Amino acid sequence: MTTPPHHPARRNLLRVAAAGAVSAAGLAAATPAWGRTTAAPASPPPGLSDPVQRGDLVVDVRDHGAVGDGVADDTAAIQAALDEGRGRTVYIPPGTYPVSTMLTVFGGTTVLATATTVIRRTDGPSIVGNGVLGDMTATGFDGESDIVIQGGVWDVNASNVALNGNGFSFSHGRNIRVYDVRVRDVQGWHAMELNAVETVRVVNCRFEGFSDPQGNRQYSEAVHMDYAGGPGHFTLFGAPDFYGCKDVEVSGCYAGPSADFPSYPRLVGSHGGPDGHQHTGLRVVSNYADQCTEWAVRLYDWLDGVVQGNQIVGGGGGIQIGPAGVQTGGNVVVSGNTLRGLAGVQEAAGRPPDAAICVGRLNNARTHRLTVADNVVEGVAMEGISVYRTDGCVVSGNVVEDCEGAGIRLHDAPRAVVTSNAVARTGGESIVVADASNAALVAQNRADDATAAGVRVTGTVAEVVVRGNVVRGDAAYGIAIGAGATGTWHTGNDLRGGYTTGPVDDQGSGSLTDPAGVA
Repeated sequence: MTTPPHHPARRNLLRVAAAGAVSAAGLAAATPAWGRTTAAPASPPPGLSDPVQRGDLVVDVRDHGAVGDGVADDTAAIQAALDEGRGRTVYIPPGTYPVSTMLTVFGGTTVLATATTVIRRTDGPSIVGNGVLGDMTATGFDGESDIVIQGGVWDVNASNVALNGNGFSFSHGRNIRVYDVRVRDVQGWHAMELNAVETVRVVNCRFEGFSDPQGNRQYSEAVHMDYAGGPGHFTLFGAPDFYGCKDVEVSGCYAGPSADFPSYPRLVGSHGGPDGHQHTGLRVVSNYADQCTEWAVRLYDWLDGVVQGNQIVGGGGGIQIGPAGVQTGGNVVVSGNTLRGLAGVQEAAGRPPDAAICVGRLNNARTHRLTVADNVVEGVAMEGISVYRTDGCVVSGNVVEDCEGAGIRLHDAPRAVVTSNAVARTGGESIVVADASNAALVAQNRADDATAAGVRVTGTVAEVVVRGNVVRGDAAYGIAIGAGATGTWHTGNDLRGGYTTGPVDDQGSGSLTDPAGVA
């Protein structure tokens, strides 16, 4: 997990938190007159101490009439505190605060809640946003910005509110930080909607429970990245100017079931944008996806993206990467992730489940410059790693075991490098190089106990190199080369397996086996 960057509001927050270690009487004695409030502090709920003291830096929602008893509607009181708290810290102490429409947090504001603070939605499309509902004037990244939200339980309350809703809605802003929040029981939409935003950090948050009573939101994400596309995308506030997301990191977060609802379909995902409006500089790092029912991480139209160190356990699919059919994606690194126990995803009738790590099967657009390295894929009811319609990819150092399909597949992936992978006990081939994956290199891999072949070159494909691989087990063949392959060079492979048919089946034309290769 990355360390949250230093931020002026963050420093103020730490000073405020430190004040909580001082008794109220001692603080009053030590604080100059300009740092004191005239109103007597309200008492916290019975049994709970108040960790934050009022002062010029802090606006307490109780001073504006918030009750926090779980019954009274605290919307107006909290909004009044947020209005006053621009450029300051707004404190929401322990208690349960019903809110009946979206709260607006303005630029330069820090919102601080405790682990026993519950903000509960009773109506409205979101609990909190960085805009005013219906105000469509913000453009680009120039809306309400420099916002910090830390702590609290943000209850979207799917058990009692029949409308779809978000926990947080951020649009047309920059420099937004969300730390240590818990969002539970979202219906239909997202724990966090990021729409046309720049420089956002979502750190150490928990997203628990998702409800889909209509059965038509099987693609919803806990953290959703979208572009400002108007109807059909984000319509709460901000101009439909087609901006995407830039410099966004989601790290150290958890998505899973709550006490009342199953996990989200996805932990993190995005919609594609029109040509020229890709999402750029996105990072999904060191998160835990528990029983996500669809793709735990799904990347549409990403440029310069990192998916690293995530754990994806149970549920449907793992990581899917691909353009949305408008523009190419690329410069993406998928490394150090673990994926196990996935049941597969059936995205379209008649199409087989995809791979645990799947690239480019969405449509005919292409991906460029991709690295899939050092991942562990175990026990999945689909293929392990598949790369489609991708130019210049490296698939290296992965461990793939006990998958129902091929371990690693290339399809229309010219100049791909597949090296130093360990593949064992697959329901198909260990490694497949298929149509138009011209000049691919398959080298120094270990393939054990494939059902079909250790390495298969198939379809219309030219000048594939297969060398230095170790193939063991009782597959039909160690290496199988189809009739559509031309100029395959296979040499120096260790094929001492107990093959049911033979070590090599070469039906291709112009194959080379001389260790020296082409003179």
